[in-house]
Amino acid sequence: MASPPSHHQALLPDPSCLKLRAVEHQDGGRILIAAAACGPAAYCPACNRVSHTLHSSYSRALHDLPWQGSTVELGLDVRRFRCRTHDCPRVTFAETLPLVSPKYGRQTSRLSETIRLVGYVLGGEAGARLSSRRGVATSPDTVLRRLKVVPSI
Repeated sequence: MASPPSHHQALLPDPSCLKLRAVEHQDGGRILIAAAACGPAAYCPACNRVSHTLHSSYSRALHDLPWQGSTVELGLDVRRFRCRTHDCPRVTFAETLPLVSPKYGRQTSRLSETIRLVGYVLGGEAGARLSSRRGVATSPDTVLRRLKVVPSI
């Protein structure tokens, strides 16, 4: 019987597809969370077939929600898979984690949504000032840019 997930696992943006590896408190009040995707397989974005064959992995660094005013960086290990379908144009592909972050994103989805809501209420300048006091380093332009993005939730 599998053991229940620890309360530390619940700190991740999507505990159903991520496995917590370490939490490290660094100098300057910064917290680094190391996590890895843990699904057994991934779907090819071109042919939509499942693949279990690992090709490689790479690391992503994402900004996440602050903890008690400390900035949080999520170090995420993402895997690449081989597509074994012969007529598929993709040879390899990276697994997608849409509830964690969009493709090429530098922030988690939940941090982007928080900045968007702050911008909706306060606007660019005031939203950036409030975010900065809460441990989220952002510019007024970024706050306004988040308003233009349609929420994915």
